[in-house]
Amino acid sequence: MHEIATSAIVDPSSLPRDAEGPAPESANRLWDATHVSEKSQIIASRSRDRESFQLVNMDVRFVYRIGLTDRAALQAAYQVADIDGLIENIANRTLVHDFAKRTLDDVLSGGRLELSKTISEKIQAEMDSLNSGVEILAVVVEAIHPPAGAADAYHAVQAAQISAETRMLTVC
Repeated sequence: MHEIATSAIVDPSSLPRDAEGPAPESANRLWDATHVSEKSQIIASRSRDRESFQLVNMDVRFVYRIGLTDRAALQAAYQVADIDGLIENIANRTLVHDFAKRTLDDVLSGGRLELSKTISEKIQAEMDSLNSGVEILAVVVEAIHPPAGAADAYHAVQAAQISAETRMLTVC
C-alpha cells in the first residue's frame, strides 16, 4: 500500500525518527499556518445572492496499491511508467472538476464523506480505463479550510451565523 498527497512531496529527512519524540510540524492541523502538504483550490461561494469565488487550502491523500492479480501486476509494470505521477495528475484534474460543482459551505461542512467517495470513484474509473492495474483504496480528506490569512475572518463569520441562528431559535 502506498500513500500520496495532491501537492508537495515531503522530504523524508524532515520526518521524526523517534516515535516518542515531538510530533512533526506536518502534523499541525491548525488553520493559522500553511502546511507543506496542502494545495490551494478555487471554489464557488455565495454571499447575499451574489456568486463569487473563494480560496481553500486542502490536504487530500490517496491510498492505493497494485491490484492483487497477476494481470494487475503486469499492467502496473508495463502500462505505467510513473504510478505516483499518474495518480497525482488524475487526482488533481478530478479535484478541479469536482470542486467546480461545489460551494464553500458544502466542502467545509458535511460534504467531506461524499467528496471522498465521489473522487475515489472517478479516479478509479479513469485508472481502470487506462489499464493501470492500480486500486484506489481510500481518498482521505485530511483538511479543507480557508487559507491561513483568512481563517480568523472565517471563524468570525461562523460565530456570527451561529449566534444569529441561536437568537432566532430563542425568539421562536
